[in-house]
Amino acid sequence: AYNPICGDKFTLYLDRDDEKMNSAYFYGFGCALSKASTSVLMEKIEGMSNRDIQVFCQMFLDAVKGNKPLSDSDQAIETLVELRHYEGRRDCITLSWRALLNHLARKGVEKT
Repeated sequence: AYNPICGDKFTLYLDRDDEKMNSAYFYGFGCALSKASTSVLMEKIEGMSNRDIQVFCQMFLDAVKGNKPLSDSDQAIETLVELRHYEGRRDCITLSWRALLNHLARKGVEKT
């Protein structure tokens, strides 16, 4: 995940098999918001199926865009989504989410 405008850059380490995400962590640098958002993402996807991760990421991105409200979310996710009101920070909070979604699409994980 890389944002050339601000310099945020993360490497996402994903230990997954065909069924689920076994573990996920990241290394890199960026602003506090991009780090926090990436940390929440990595924590939430552990144990999820690849399809569930894709749905989860898309749900988050849609909520940040204001397209759909969140349902059954926790406080950390809700807080990140509320940052959508600070337009200059949307890229910070969605950077790793978009990168993971793109990675899964490239790997051929089918959307639901």
